Amino acid sequence: MFEWSRRKVMTRIQVKRCGMERYAENVCPNIIKKIDIQRQRSRNCYPSWAGNDYIHAYFKKDMYLRVYENMIHPVPGMHEFEDSGKGEIAAPDVKLRRGRPKKKRRADGNDINPSKASRRGLTHTCKMCGTLGHNKRTCPKKSAPNPTGEAPNEARGLDQQRPITVNSTLEQVDHDMFFAMVSNFDTHTFQSPSGDKGYARI
Repeated sequence: MFEWSRRKVMTRIQVKRCGMERYAENVCPNIIKKIDIQRQRSRNCYPSWAGNDYIHAYFKKDMYLRVYENMIHPVPGMHEFEDSGKGEIAAPDVKLRRGRPKKKRRADGNDINPSKASRRGLTHTCKMCGTLGHNKRTCPKKSAPNPTGEAPNEARGLDQQRPITVNSTLEQVDHDMFFAMVSNFDTHTFQSPSGDKGYARI
């Protein structure tokens, strides 16, 4: 890459210098074309005496030749390099990673996923306070104290999704307390008020 750039610049300098040396005018050809265009546009203008040359020195032949008067000296090729005797530089070792190598290339930051809709332009509504512009994770009322003493909406989310009746709750509590009380006792005989006998773990 460096060798190609060097040769291109050397050729350009030589071509530009030789072409301008054969040019007869004092002003560069591209500048003359622009002056002719402005001359055609200035037909309706009123001239006034300036007293100096209206063409800047940077647009003349002498300045152009000064730009390309230098040269890039030739550089010896690789076949003329001196041998250091230390051998060629080895390539770095390839470390094999665990797992199957990925075939999909790494996504760029400007890549667009065609199967995913953009969220740009959407308005976010908070599920906690119902205000636009933020969600419940960044809601300012989330950390504010509740004067009513009720739990916030996210703490009561399970109760709202799965309502529990009072009767079912009491039956579950009585059932658990009964088995917790009788689990550590032996079986004894009891007599009901009507005189019937039975066996139970009490």
